Amino acid sequence: MKKKTFLSLSILIIILIFFFKFNGLEDLIDSFKHLKVEHYIFLTLLQLLTISLTTYQWVFLVNKTGKISFFKMLQINLAGTFVESVTPSSRFGGEGAKVFLLKKSTELNYTQIASKMILLKFVMLFPFMCMTLLFFLISLFNYKLPNFIYLSFLGIFIFFSVLFFLAKKSKLKESNSEKAHANFIVKFIDKTFTFFSESCEKAKKILTKKEIIYLMLISSFVWFLYPVKFFLVSNILGFEIPFGLVVLATFSAYTVSIMPVTPGGVGTFEASMALIFSINGLIFSSGVSISILARTFTFWLPLFLSILASFTLLFPNIKNNKKLKKEFKNAN
Repeated sequence: MKKKTFLSLSILIIILIFFFKFNGLEDLIDSFKHLKVEHYIFLTLLQLLTISLTTYQWVFLVNKTGKISFFKMLQINLAGTFVESVTPSSRFGGEGAKVFLLKKSTELNYTQIASKMILLKFVMLFPFMCMTLLFFLISLFNYKLPNFIYLSFLGIFIFFSVLFFLAKKSKLKESNSEKAHANFIVKFIDKTFTFFSESCEKAKKILTKKEIIYLMLISSFVWFLYPVKFFLVSNILGFEIPFGLVVLATFSAYTVSIMPVTPGGVGTFEASMALIFSINGLIFSSGVSISILARTFTFWLPLFLSILASFTLLFPNIKNNKKLKKEFKNAN
């Protein structure tokens, strides 16, 4: 795990070096100088609001059948963000870390936690898919998009369609049961189907329709805040970009960055957004400046906080291990 994290961070640094080299570091530094103290404070508060709302959604779900404090869930949520940010994981790498940490912090079992994770992914990503599809349709008549954006959206749509199919399927056919004992791969798939289906069945019983709509409204607001941040940054830098284009560029870039290509979508997100801006009349380097500056608050700030959160979660364990070693030495 440590080797993978180190490799991901190395890839992340290499991507950043090449990105800055070919897009002008001096121009980027000048862009940062445009921001005043009040701009930094306001954009930081907007991102903290985003983090707080996503944490609240987790607390709301966990406390339906378990119990967890907001601060503890915030730590776990940010720790998951760290894993998600340093691995090319289609936004699912961090969920495994959250499931593991929730198991240690609550009395819930893995199936119960997985059911909540599946439910939260649904209430988070369904509004995103709907909003993205809406703006994609609008873009056909107003703006230009590179073909790979449409391919990325299609790929994600197929991926979640497969997940939906798995959720509907309770288990492998009984005719395959004998093979499941003889074939390790089939047996693994059978267990995966069973675990996933059990989690989905429990997810259906956790929330009422009103509660699902309530959480979806929060998710919609969270997603809407992202293009607002990019729009504010573009205005601060002096670019008069239509809000509709900013929304389209933001959702399109997120669609591309969800694909497991680079750690945290670094490089793919910025390049996609800059390309969309450039084919719609803005200079490519200006698009890069907007995307990197805004991502300072939407990606790098959460990553910094997630490192702190991961340390606070690990530090008590390190301290306890040292204490146990000391007691063991004294006993001998």
